[in-house]
Amino acid sequence: MPVSPAPARPGLAPTPHPTASARVEPVEPPPPLLGDYLRAALRRWRLVVAVALAGLLLSGAGLLVLGSQETARTDLNLNVISTDPFNAQRSAAGLLDGPTEVQIARSYAVADAASKRLGGVPPEELRDGLTAELVAQATVMRISYTASDETTARERADAIAAAYLDYRGDQAVERRRAVVDQVDARLDELRDSLTDVDARAAAAEPGSSAANQAQSDRQLITIEVDSLLSQRNSLQLIDASGGSVLSSASSNPIASAPNRPLVLASGLLAGLVIGLTAAVVANLLDRRVRSADDVERFTGAPVLTQLPGRIGSLPAGPGDAELLRTVRERLLARLGGTTGAIAIVDDGPAELAGEVAIHLAVAIGQSGAPVRLLLPGIDETTLERLRSALGLRLLSRGDEISVWSPQELGELRLIVVEHRGGLADPDALLTRAVVADIARHRDAELVLLALPSAAPQASRLAAARLTGAVLGVAALGSTSRAVLARDAEGFESLGTELLGSVLISGRRRLEPASADEPPAPEEPRIVRRTEPPRAKSPSRPASRRRGAAADSAAASDVAADGPASTTADPAAELPDSATRASRGGAVGRSAPDVDDDSETPDSSTSTGSNRVRDAVLPA
Repeated sequence: MPVSPAPARPGLAPTPHPTASARVEPVEPPPPLLGDYLRAALRRWRLVVAVALAGLLLSGAGLLVLGSQETARTDLNLNVISTDPFNAQRSAAGLLDGPTEVQIARSYAVADAASKRLGGVPPEELRDGLTAELVAQATVMRISYTASDETTARERADAIAAAYLDYRGDQAVERRRAVVDQVDARLDELRDSLTDVDARAAAAEPGSSAANQAQSDRQLITIEVDSLLSQRNSLQLIDASGGSVLSSASSNPIASAPNRPLVLASGLLAGLVIGLTAAVVANLLDRRVRSADDVERFTGAPVLTQLPGRIGSLPAGPGDAELLRTVRERLLARLGGTTGAIAIVDDGPAELAGEVAIHLAVAIGQSGAPVRLLLPGIDETTLERLRSALGLRLLSRGDEISVWSPQELGELRLIVVEHRGGLADPDALLTRAVVADIARHRDAELVLLALPSAAPQASRLAAARLTGAVLGVAALGSTSRAVLARDAEGFESLGTELLGSVLISGRRRLEPASADEPPAPEEPRIVRRTEPPRAKSPSRPASRRRGAAADSAAASDVAADGPASTTADPAAELPDSATRASRGGAVGRSAPDVDDDSETPDSSTSTGSNRVRDAVLPA
């Protein structure tokens, strides 16, 4: 019998499938904003802090390796000593030759004199740490010396300054003596000339031209002698000292280089800038989602909730259960009822094996709504863990699927696909049995189709097409951005609505089974081939409380559903031959006894596998 196409879900308008000629624009995530960069830096704050601290440590290590340099300064006031000291038209600063004075201060002669004062320090070493500077438009000379310690710097700065002043003074005395010697020599010449003039005047007739010439020469010589004597006296009065000390190195502050606080602050700031840059670049190069904003950007759908913690449990803990109840209410409100079908595409860690889908199905069942969870691709180990954690009892087992239900929550039925896709199946996960099961039950129940993280793209698209609605599960730090964008684009191209996403940690792991965990219920000796119908739940007061009271209500449903699912007397449902076989020994799972009740309206018959294989996929 062909399977009819999936009907429109209550609360959601049916969306037409695009035709072959329709062109679907690819989903492009919006460009990152400033807030995205800030969030990226905050998410990777450990990287930012580590790089900033590394910059601080490197700057501190540089200070230790290079050491500190202490600079002492001595300020001198220079006396103006010139061969033309009587020129009043020029200022004292103008009479100083700055470059010459600096070269004198740095000369070997000054360094040698300072070396003798310091007790034999090599002049070359003194010149290496010496700097001299003449203040512009002033007669102030600054002698600075840099050494590894403060005391040495001050001693050598003062010694070089004193040697420089002595050198200038000695040079001034020498220049003054040379000028005085020149004046004395000229005076001697004039005295000789005056003696000669006096002799000529005495020999000449009074009033004669010779006498008059002698008188004129005497006056000129006398004037020149008086001038030279005046200059000589002025030279003797000139201060020939090199200058004076304005402030010694001991009284001036020491300048430390490099500036330790400045270097450390610069290293920290540089590390912070590099760390922020590295965080942003790492975020741009990162191919995995790191936040709810990332998931919303790449899927275009809202994040419904985020399960905290890195340890999951079966059943869900109180915190996770409350969050998933919130998701349940939002989904049911969106669907407009408790029927339909939703594909849950789980991109979380593989070992969680549909944890979110299982918890969500439990939450929906706790609301009293019949829910059907299909688990294609589940392994035997996970099934045993679910049996023990949820108290699953086997309701039926056909050729391809088995139906399980918690003892305390009859509203929930777990469908385990025990058949891998073959040649006649449309998909390795979504076999014909799965497709038929969805089409058969979506009008009366809420069908959840849970796909594992290893599901290929074709299976995801097929699940989206069959159900018409998708709920995503993304693992922060694990799920690929490209996968989310690819899935969102594929779902949109099919006209499937992405209802939202549930976030978990990429490091989330399932809590190991405890030793005191109750054992799984034993499988019945008699296993039905057909799924029993659901028992009608008794009416419940409108004012009953949800949450904790849902468990007791679900238990009452299970009590009502129990007789239809188990058989008190196994022989009552078996033919005579089966009765004899059951009395002869227990029936194992590998060769179960069969109930031939093939008239159950809501079940597949013993020939159900042939009917399913003849089914036609919905268009």
